[in-house]
Amino acid sequence: MKQFDTIAILGIGLLGGSVGLAAKKRGLTRRVIGVARTDHTLAIARERGCADETTPDMAEAVHDADLVVVATPVGSVSGALERIAEHVRPSALVTDVASTKATICEAADRLLTGRARFVGGHPMAGDDQVGVANARDHLFEGCVWALTPTAATSGEAVERLTEFAGCLGARIVELDPAAHDRLVAATSHLPHVVAAALVNAVWTVTDGHPSASALTASGFRDTTRVAGAPADLWDDIVLDNAQAILPTLEAALAQLSALRGAVAARDESAIHAFLDQARERRSLLLRKESS
Repeated sequence: MKQFDTIAILGIGLLGGSVGLAAKKRGLTRRVIGVARTDHTLAIARERGCADETTPDMAEAVHDADLVVVATPVGSVSGALERIAEHVRPSALVTDVASTKATICEAADRLLTGRARFVGGHPMAGDDQVGVANARDHLFEGCVWALTPTAATSGEAVERLTEFAGCLGARIVELDPAAHDRLVAATSHLPHVVAAALVNAVWTVTDGHPSASALTASGFRDTTRVAGAPADLWDDIVLDNAQAILPTLEAALAQLSALRGAVAARDESAIHAFLDQARERRSLLLRKESS
């Protein structure tokens, strides 16, 4: 693909730092400029090779950038777009990596149309170990990278970002912002809040028993891994996508209620059917991993 001369990464944490590392390793850019609020983060970004240059100033960073990646928390993305709108080059491609899209794409259409080319993006490659210190150049290999163009999005911009994300090893899925938010509410956001609820339920039920920790083995670790992510990152996600998340919570509660009824009635066939159906559906939902 044609190289980007300069990539500006606004919010150089796990995802942003990994974009910088991966782009440099694969020769997709000559220069990466990283932006963060603290000198400590900026120093780590330089030391790890996530950025060639760093600055706390978003406007300064985007001035000469061909590609701008907004990698701030969800609640800060629209503000970042507003901050750079007067400074970004008209030819620049702008994207984000947030896990909600409708609000952000609406803001981008309002703020950047006629000023830059925006394509909403969501690489589904997050981790509970966050921060630029955990960035890695292979983070996006094999992951799904959702792109969410709107009626205002340039087809050429979508093609360019598709090529870039593909070079990082990602598989592209294209859909509209509202559909994206409905689907990830079920496949990503619900699992996170349910994992958090599971941890809190286990804590309550075990009530400080001295052997509880010893008996929390792989089943607990595997099903609650995402609950280890910082709460401040997920506050914004849950609130921004609340309208789509609420029906998924109702669906989860209905499933738990059905199981509770079967357990209370000691209905072996109903319990077996519940668990076996979940096993089969899990296989279908995860079939992409073997495709």
